[in-house]
Amino acid sequence: MTTGETRFSIPQRIGGWLYLWLVAAVYLASTILINGIGALPFVAPDIWRMAGDSTGPSYHPLIKPLLIFSLTSRIALLMYFCFWVAPNFFKLRQRASKMIVAFLLAYLLSLVIEQSLWIFIRRSFPYMLWLGEGNPIFTTQVIIAGISCLIWVPYFLLSGRVRTTFVNGASESRLNPPAEQEGLSGAHETLKRRAVFTLLCFVGIGITFTPFISSYIQLWQWRQDFTKGNDALQKGQHAEATQLLEKALERMGPRFSETKRIATLDDLAYAYHKEGEYYQAEKRYQEALELRGIRFDRGSTDLTWGLDNLAQLYLSWGKYDKVTALAKRSLEIKDASYGPESQEIAVTLDILGGLAHRQAHFKEAETLYQRGLALREKAVKPDHKDLIESLANLAELNYDLARYAEALRLAQRAALLVETSTESDAADRRGHTTLARTLHIQGHYTEAEQLYRKAFSRLEGTVGADHPDLAWSLGDLATIVYDYGHYDEAQRLAQRASMILEKRFGTKYPDGMWILDILADVYLKQGRLVDVVQLATWSQKVREDVFGLEHPDVALSLNRLAKVNVVQGKLSDAETQVRRALLINKNMYGSGHPVIADNLQTLAEVYRERGRLGDAEPLYQEALAIYQRILGTETVDVAQCLESYSVLLQKANRNGEAEKMKAHASAIRAKVSGNINSDIKSGRF
Repeated sequence: MTTGETRFSIPQRIGGWLYLWLVAAVYLASTILINGIGALPFVAPDIWRMAGDSTGPSYHPLIKPLLIFSLTSRIALLMYFCFWVAPNFFKLRQRASKMIVAFLLAYLLSLVIEQSLWIFIRRSFPYMLWLGEGNPIFTTQVIIAGISCLIWVPYFLLSGRVRTTFVNGASESRLNPPAEQEGLSGAHETLKRRAVFTLLCFVGIGITFTPFISSYIQLWQWRQDFTKGNDALQKGQHAEATQLLEKALERMGPRFSETKRIATLDDLAYAYHKEGEYYQAEKRYQEALELRGIRFDRGSTDLTWGLDNLAQLYLSWGKYDKVTALAKRSLEIKDASYGPESQEIAVTLDILGGLAHRQAHFKEAETLYQRGLALREKAVKPDHKDLIESLANLAELNYDLARYAEALRLAQRAALLVETSTESDAADRRGHTTLARTLHIQGHYTEAEQLYRKAFSRLEGTVGADHPDLAWSLGDLATIVYDYGHYDEAQRLAQRASMILEKRFGTKYPDGMWILDILADVYLKQGRLVDVVQLATWSQKVREDVFGLEHPDVALSLNRLAKVNVVQGKLSDAETQVRRALLINKNMYGSGHPVIADNLQTLAEVYRERGRLGDAEPLYQEALAIYQRILGTETVDVAQCLESYSVLLQKANRNGEAEKMKAHASAIRAKVSGNINSDIKSGRF
């Protein structure tokens, strides 16, 4: 036998590449241990809670089996490694190499199965991006396991050193090399090898645990802030949510998955949106959309979440020119991916419906709203906040179209769902506002005031003093105080609301013009005509710039300017303005809307002041008939029309009719003002 043959036939001790395998083995075992810990219920409580809640919006029947598979597979791999692979390796048994190969392949297979199932589950929930990959470095582990198999499987199957090292049978003790039988020198050699082995183990453990510990500390801190932020968001505590979610975003290191970053940005932007911090919300939504564009295909359904978010923000902001492209792109992707009957489409339909509504394309808005409501009624729970949103949208549209019976029905249903909803964030002002306004315009002042006061009290305790929702609530209170005849208090409330909106959105915010309308009406009653002209002219300009020349909001400003010109004796200007307003409103609403009655009354006043009493009276009669038919007989609008009509009767020397009409108007006003609450009288609001 040759020297070379003798050298390779002698059983070898662990050495060479096997030392490197020891480092890799410690790394892989530590990875399995830490990933197993990451799947425990007390480490990932949000995932386990979601997995067990079959009624939750993110429930999937595969999540819980996947978590159980992840946990049990890691326990099994660790036990196999510790009780079979490691002992056989150090005892140099022949079967050790095959066990190592089996361990490597089983680990890779378990990771591939787990990753594939996570991807499948995520595709079932395109909006649940926070599911991520189940671990911030999970994908890295799949790659490392694959590389380990490519390196070590061929090595343990083909290496000559492995064949000559692992030679012991199952019942044999470890064979000792001659060096160990040479007394003191052999003992020193053994001690040296053990020291090297211990050092390598410590190096492997250090290399393994350092990034894992750092990642899990970051992940744990992020999860704490993210979960608390979401809880605050669900409770409507938006200011607290923004602080927590900003902190969560700051904690996100480079190892965090893009899906978790996107989810954090989405929630943070939504919190800013609800707070009225539109500039901050836009910044965060755009960051999330850019990440989606990098991570996902341009036709991916994940992209639609970002498109919808940004479109909804621009709709609230009054930046209508930016809404259409975003919403239509989202709708195209959803149509192609889900089909036209999917509940996912309802979100985008609401956005497009809201845009059409604000632009006074009422038929288009109604079609979109109704389609969205129908899809949601089929798919979501009866108290789901999205269903409340659909009902509120349709209620507002019917209110604007003076279909008050239908508006009342829808608003009552929405308000009832808000009261019974388990989703706290659904209970925002839209659940009750349309109901209150519908009751108000139809003369149910006591009920309307109670709802206005309830909304204001809730907001005052939960939002900041300069929150936009508080401005809307103050505006509602100002309208009812105005109807009660307390103009100074109405002025104070409207001015406070106007200051909030101007501070947040500037002076060109289209939705803020409604508050200026209230203030202008108050100034008109106070005789401050210059201020009325200034406000009405500005609101007309803003509305024309945003909506064009033929929008009903423009007609509101025109009618108000016409009223001022009647008082100032500028009758030609007044007639031109009111006729233009009347034409716009008839094209939009037909002939039976309260705003038509308002325009007819203003035109009648123009004719009355010109002495054309015969032309004016039929207009008064028509206006009065519309008010009484649509709003009822005991409302402030009816009283105002009767008072104006009585002036014409006096000019026509029909004093008896005039006195009777004024007495009727006074009785209505006395009845209305008798409803006023002591809090309003004392200026509490």
